[in-house]
Amino acid sequence: MSQRRHPGSRPAGKPQKAKTALPKAPMTLTVSGLGAQGDGLARHGETPVFIAGALPGETVTVRASGKKGDGLAAELIAVETASAERVEPPCPHYSACGGCSLQHYAPAAEADWKRDILRQTLRARGLDPAVVEPVIRIGAGTRQRATFAWRRLRDRVVLGYNQRASHQITDLQTCLLLEAPLSALLPALRGLVAAVAPVGSMGDLSVTLTDSGADLCLDLPDYPGLEALEQIGLWAEAHAAARIGAQIDGVYHPLLTPRAPLVRFDGASVDLPPQMFLQPSRAGADALLAAVRAALTGTEGPLLDLFCGLGTFALPLAGDGRTVRGFDSESTAIAALSRAAKALKRPLTATVRDLFRDPVEGKELKDVTTVVLDPPRAGADAQCRALAEPAGASVRRVVMVSCSPATFARDARTLCDGGFRLMQVVPVDQFVWSPHLELVARFERG
Repeated sequence: MSQRRHPGSRPAGKPQKAKTALPKAPMTLTVSGLGAQGDGLARHGETPVFIAGALPGETVTVRASGKKGDGLAAELIAVETASAERVEPPCPHYSACGGCSLQHYAPAAEADWKRDILRQTLRARGLDPAVVEPVIRIGAGTRQRATFAWRRLRDRVVLGYNQRASHQITDLQTCLLLEAPLSALLPALRGLVAAVAPVGSMGDLSVTLTDSGADLCLDLPDYPGLEALEQIGLWAEAHAAARIGAQIDGVYHPLLTPRAPLVRFDGASVDLPPQMFLQPSRAGADALLAAVRAALTGTEGPLLDLFCGLGTFALPLAGDGRTVRGFDSESTAIAALSRAAKALKRPLTATVRDLFRDPVEGKELKDVTTVVLDPPRAGADAQCRALAEPAGASVRRVVMVSCSPATFARDARTLCDGGFRLMQVVPVDQFVWSPHLELVARFERG
């Protein structure tokens, strides 16, 4: 929260910026490109204007709606001259829902834009953009997990996604991103909230489709009473749920687990711990695994899987006959992965370790030739620095999976400064209609 100051005061030595009034009249502008979040970019004089729903090359009429960074946010009133890449958004909720920002962009053009953003990000770090391959696009209707916002009103439940830059909820009737069984659950999820949440309450409801049924976590203000627990049990039985839990004051409480939630990685089953990270789509996970396997071609012997999580890559690679050592800070993920590896008799050991504070380095890298990295959005700065040190010189191949081109480019620069070459980047888009992008990159030393 910002501190309040007397209206006439200002920090000493800092000139007071002149306030810029929002233009009141509609503006007709030409869109020059797309911003990082998929907004159309235009200029009103010297001021950048960000326009949701506008595309490069279009002439549009807009109305300023607020400030955005050093520029203005604007509401699209009319498209005067449309882009050849403009298409009709397929979702009936598109104009209100904040879940997708690019449904009006032709799929091929969207993929090219994401690839160009990635190439520009690499170029800014002095890396060769020519190594970026065409985008592998995972289509809609593939998301196996989602988090919905909800509000319990007196006569109904509003459930869906927040509207763009708003706390208002778009009451979803369908979602084209989701796997069909998950989208079909929407009416039943409203029924569950209506049965257990008090009038006036609000929160989130996360749902993951597992191989043994849906896994749910519902925000609640208090632990449910006996009547609510009975309703939860009836709901779980009616919809063959695997597990239902509640988030109360930031703490997860398991309420009912009729069967263990199981997820598969290339045929290997793992127990899914509550609220554990999982790739958003099975098709996306398969595409990432295929790209990792291809990037490992020509290597042999033991490998490290750093930020291994539940074993998205570690378990299949161990199934390929590789001896794998996995590391991750999530103890519940490591425990589930260890149980799965033991049950499957795969050559895999998994260790709890905070790789941000305690990277694998120095003597631990002796005789290690191959490393797989799959860090979170923050990247793997400390670990990449350790791999780039002379003590890590035995490592000849690094395969990195990233969900953030910006932190990937930073870490790639670190590896390249330490003697690696960036050989290939495979973009994988399992976040269609949004600005997000994942990738698999191959580095070789020498």
